[in-house]
Amino acid sequence: MPSPLQRKIEGEVAEAPSRAPLSADLHLDHRCNYRCDFCYFTESGHLASVQAGSQPTLDREGYLRLLRLLAEAGVLRLTFAGGEPTLCPFLEDLVLEWHRLQGGVRPVAMVVTNGTGLCESRVRRIQHALGAVKLSGESNSNLVEKALGRGYGAHVQLIADRADMLHRLDIPVHLNSVICSRNWEEDLTPLVRRVNPTIWKIFQVLPVPGQNDAQISNLSISVEQFSDFLSRHRQFEGIWAPEDNELMRGSYAMIDPLGRFFQSTPRGYLRSTHSILDVGVHEALQEIHIDWGKYDRRGGDRRAFAEGGNA
Repeated sequence: MPSPLQRKIEGEVAEAPSRAPLSADLHLDHRCNYRCDFCYFTESGHLASVQAGSQPTLDREGYLRLLRLLAEAGVLRLTFAGGEPTLCPFLEDLVLEWHRLQGGVRPVAMVVTNGTGLCESRVRRIQHALGAVKLSGESNSNLVEKALGRGYGAHVQLIADRADMLHRLDIPVHLNSVICSRNWEEDLTPLVRRVNPTIWKIFQVLPVPGQNDAQISNLSISVEQFSDFLSRHRQFEGIWAPEDNELMRGSYAMIDPLGRFFQSTPRGYLRSTHSILDVGVHEALQEIHIDWGKYDRRGGDRRAFAEGGNA
């Protein structure tokens, strides 16, 4: 029997033209300790969007107020992203606050990370609040990962070790993989089996002007190559969530480190003129365009539930 909240999602919330998304992605920090060639949210790209002389990120109190506004608007599940979110010194405080704002019953926060800052003591503090941790990895080979800028030669073992720790703590593990010219012909079966995710998100490398211009021409693959990769990995169809460029663009509710909604377009990021802190969630959301049809195809509001959608 659907819960009252699920019935609400399937009813008037899903039909409301001015609805707030039930799932959103908060990019906490523009910094990262890796330099992935395909990165779609780079430090230089973010800083270019910040007014000269202004702070590039909110402080702890600003983020806490942002979380309250998102919760009041109806957002249920929040993914903390970056840059690398574990570089944020108060990440745990924000995860715990989001858990409290959502009633403190079910885990409704996620973290997408390269795993480097994911030590067990930090995870244990917030494990009851984590719906999943999303680990990033593209290859069975440390050499390929290093060539992509994903670490310094030991990334595969790193995420395997982090996955083991998360499984031991009974925290769901997701695997995020960007498929590009350097790995589309690779069989990632050993990596997927080693990490043992409940969901495997598979992204066609996304060109984002202003973010990854310098490298993207060497990394881009066609839709046919992406489809070929998927065809060779159909054994994982039960857990995968593939997204090509067409599906990704316009279908996410992303928030930058200043509390601005932003959205991917073929010409680069479209950012809301105002921060959520200044005008609220609904007004800031009107300043960008979310393609609700693609949002729903991607899992959309169902991502608010750990058991449904392409979380």
